[in-house]
Amino acid sequence: MSARMLDGRTLSKEIRASLFERSLRIKNNGRAPGLAVILVGNDPASKVYVRNKSKACDECGVMSKVFLFPKTVSEHELVELIEELNASNEIDGILVQLPLPEHVNMRNIIGCISASKDVDGFHLYNVGGLVVGGTIFPPCTPYGVQLLLETAKIEVSGKNVVIVGASNIVGKPMALMLLQKGATVSICHIKTNDLSLYTRLADILIVAAGKPGLITADMVKNDVVVIDVGINRMPDGSITGDVDFDNVKHKASWITPVPGGVGPMTVTMLIENTIKAAELRMSINNLEVTKWSNKIRCKDYPNYLVKFDMPTVIIAGTENEVKECYEVYRQLRPALTRKSFTEQILRQMKSDNYKIACIKKDGKVVACAGFRILETLSWGKALYIDDLITDEMSRNRGHASHLITWLQEEAKRLSCKQLHLDSGFARINAHRFYQNSGFHIRSLHFSKEL
Repeated sequence: MSARMLDGRTLSKEIRASLFERSLRIKNNGRAPGLAVILVGNDPASKVYVRNKSKACDECGVMSKVFLFPKTVSEHELVELIEELNASNEIDGILVQLPLPEHVNMRNIIGCISASKDVDGFHLYNVGGLVVGGTIFPPCTPYGVQLLLETAKIEVSGKNVVIVGASNIVGKPMALMLLQKGATVSICHIKTNDLSLYTRLADILIVAAGKPGLITADMVKNDVVVIDVGINRMPDGSITGDVDFDNVKHKASWITPVPGGVGPMTVTMLIENTIKAAELRMSINNLEVTKWSNKIRCKDYPNYLVKFDMPTVIIAGTENEVKECYEVYRQLRPALTRKSFTEQILRQMKSDNYKIACIKKDGKVVACAGFRILETLSWGKALYIDDLITDEMSRNRGHASHLITWLQEEAKRLSCKQLHLDSGFARINAHRFYQNSGFHIRSLHFSKEL
């Protein structure tokens, strides 16, 4: 008996046909989805991957831009480019081709990518979403594997799944995704003793170790489902996986070939995530508030926007609105009277272009923060953010985090490169929200860079 093939090439073609239709619809509403790919160095395998991704973009109607850098490029140069791409209205997805040179901190680079454009699914926001089952952009390779299993109607719930390889790119996210589907998951890695002890128990075996022929026929049981993620170039130029395909296929019920199995699905899921990012962009541009609830929904793409209660941020522009902020501000400065507070804020608004952003709930101001634009010699424009204060200071972090997100987007809109955070941020430890925002952060409370 020989295993049935999990054919990634055929499935990818079917998916890309539907992706083209979605891409065309987006283009008819403004512009085509856009993907930016950053490639550092001259690694031959990376060049092939990037070429395949660009070809897939063309097939699916996605505009792609490739940015090439020598391996001597500085981390600062890469961060500057990512910041530009984050702010670009032409780009929906950003991909940094890995690996990066040793002198470049991969975590810093990935952390600079906006979570809304992280189509590779590596940003902490999306990785955290995997843990709770709510990620927007799943990592492309695990996403492709999951779709292969679903399309073949291979049941995952209640099965023993063994993953060989504990990388952040494949092994760990794959485990989290399958846990959400009800599988019992074991992860093996380089320090696992007696690998075959685990692989023989697997109903579904996923191998992503980067070692040719690692899994042999005596290491698997009959009727196992084998997913070979490995792509290894041999001295003769041929491509092989991590599984001894010719022998294992006689024991397996399903198996992926290499090439032609997981590889095409990885690229296709990248395009899927890019188009989803573009659809989310369109959704955000077409929001409407329903008359019968406080929830936000999308006119054209209701399936691609999570419905949630969203507090509205307003700018206090009148004397009465400033007075409404007083009850929140006096938590920080109890001795401040309403009259002196109002006079002080109105004076600042006239002379320093000072503004107060605030959130209202049930007609009452529950969070506010003052801000204004500064011009700095070293970094140009900076957004100075005064005391951020919420009602129930020690407990109500939800209002604070929403206001922080709004201020960050305002800083991007105003082309600021730097944030100055005052003492109110230190009190609620809010500066931590900005650590991976891509801004240069300075806390005036601590008088040091964060």
